[in-house]
Amino acid sequence: MKKALMFLFVLMLCMPAVLAECSERRYDNGVYAQKVRLCDLDWFSKDRFHLDPGGVNKDNYGNYYDNEMYAVEGSIDYFLGGQYAELSGTLFVHNRATNTGYSIYGHLWDTVTFNVYLDDQLIYSRKGLDVRFKPEPLLFNVRGAQFLRIEFLNNCYIDTGMDRVLAMFGNAELTPL
Repeated sequence: MKKALMFLFVLMLCMPAVLAECSERRYDNGVYAQKVRLCDLDWFSKDRFHLDPGGVNKDNYGNYYDNEMYAVEGSIDYFLGGQYAELSGTLFVHNRATNTGYSIYGHLWDTVTFNVYLDDQLIYSRKGLDVRFKPEPLLFNVRGAQFLRIEFLNNCYIDTGMDRVLAMFGNAELTPL
């Protein structure tokens, strides 16, 4: 009887952690599939693109994100190999983005473009981000896709004489099939 009570007590203590862990996973075809943070996935081409797997950044509405990626002007390419079902994340404007004007590249800083490509086909494009932009949760079906490209264009503004990143893609994850 003591062993049974001890087991129930331990189970009650551990159950919230087990439930929280299961909520992070997706049940598909009888197997739990752990999401893959995009910053942790191997990329095969990266052009002036920054990954911040351990950083935490705040948006202009006070929300926090980790696992962010951004570029002033650049892209990153991943080989998916048809192994993933969904890409999710949040497009947001950094909380420090308050200035207006031109970047060192001569572009207006609020003409940011964020693009997502699957197998060289543009599947999403968001243009004209500015400090009023509300965080936008994104979810893409990537089933069967071999290649993923994420791209930022004109993503900067001047602050104390330096270019600063305006928009970021945070909490970016892939869900395996």
